[in-house]
Amino acid sequence: MGRKGITYEQVEAAADALDAERPGSATLGAVRAYLGTGSPNTIHKFLKLRDENRPKTSAPTVSIPDEVTRALSNWVVQASTGSRAESEERSLHAQAAADELARTGEELEAERDQLLADIATLTTQRDQEQATASERAAEIQRLLADVERERSLAGAAQVDAAAAKLRADSQVEHLAELRARVDSLSLAIDAERVARTTSEREAAVLAAQLAGVKAELEMARAQAMAAQQDLAATRERVDSLKTDLQTEREGAVLARAQLHAATSELEAERAQVAALQHDLVVSRARLDERGQQAQDQLDAMREEHKEEMNGMHSALDAANAQLVAMTEEKWQLKNQVQLLQQAAAQRAPQK
Repeated sequence: MGRKGITYEQVEAAADALDAERPGSATLGAVRAYLGTGSPNTIHKFLKLRDENRPKTSAPTVSIPDEVTRALSNWVVQASTGSRAESEERSLHAQAAADELARTGEELEAERDQLLADIATLTTQRDQEQATASERAAEIQRLLADVERERSLAGAAQVDAAAAKLRADSQVEHLAELRARVDSLSLAIDAERVARTTSEREAAVLAAQLAGVKAELEMARAQAMAAQQDLAATRERVDSLKTDLQTEREGAVLARAQLHAATSELEAERAQVAALQHDLVVSRARLDERGQQAQDQLDAMREEHKEEMNGMHSALDAANAQLVAMTEEKWQLKNQVQLLQQAAAQRAPQK
C-alpha cells in the first residue's frame, strides 16, 4: 500500500504560519520540518504555486521631473543592466533547473512508490506461497507418519503405503516447484531493492543539485535586494538634488529681486547723471557766454591800447638793439682784456 501524500492546503497553511512568525522563513526545509513529513519535490511544487497565487504588491510611485527621470534611468540602466540581466538569467536558469529537478523527483517518487507496491504484492505472494508450502510440508509429514504406521500393519497396507508414497513424491515435487518460485521471487525482490537503492541515491544527488540551485537563487535574490537598495539610495540623492534645486531657485528669486532693486537704483543714478549733464551743459553755455564776453572785452582793450602796445614794442625793440650792441661791446672788451693778459704773460719771462 502506497504512502499518503501531503496536500497543497497543508503546505500553504504551514508556509503561512512560518511567515507569520518570521517573514521570509517559509523555506522548503522549514515547511518540511513543520509538517514532519512530505516529499521535498512536492513541497517545492506547492511553494512555487503558492508564490504564483499570491497577489503582487506594486511599489508607490514618486513624482520626479522628466529630465531627472531620464538621467536617472540612463544612469541606473548603465550601472545595473549587466548585473541585473546576469542575475535574472541565472535566476531563470536556476528556476528552470529546480522545476526540472522537481519533475524528475516526482517521476522517481512515482516509480519508487510503484516499485514499493510491486514489492509489497510480491512479498504477499511469497508469504502466501510459503504458507502453502508449509501447509503442504505439514501434510507430507502427516502422510509420512501415516505411512509409517501403516507399515506396521499387514502386508495389504503396503499397497496403500506405496500409493501414499507416490502422493508424497508428488507433493515433494510440487514443493520443489514452490521453492523455485520462492527463489525467483527473492531474486526479484533483491533486484527491486537494488533499484530502490539506486533511486534513493539519484534522489539524493538531485536533492544536492536542488540545494545548489536554491543557493544560486538566494544569491540572485540578494543581488536583487542590493539593486533595490541602490535604487533607494539613488532616489534619496534625487530628493537631495530636488532640495538643492529648490534652494537654488529661491536664491535665483532673491537675486532677481536684488537685481531689480539695483536696476532701480541705477535708473535713479542715471537720472541724476542726466540732470548733472544738463546742469553741465547749462554751465558750459554760461561759461562760453562769459568767455565770449571776456574775449570781446579783451579785444576791445587791445584795440584801445593798440597804439600804446605798438610804442611799447618799438621801445622794447630799441632796448633789445641796445642790449645787443652792449653785448657785442662787452665781448670786444673781453677779447681786448684777454689779449692784454696774453701780452703781459709774454712780457713777464723776458723781465
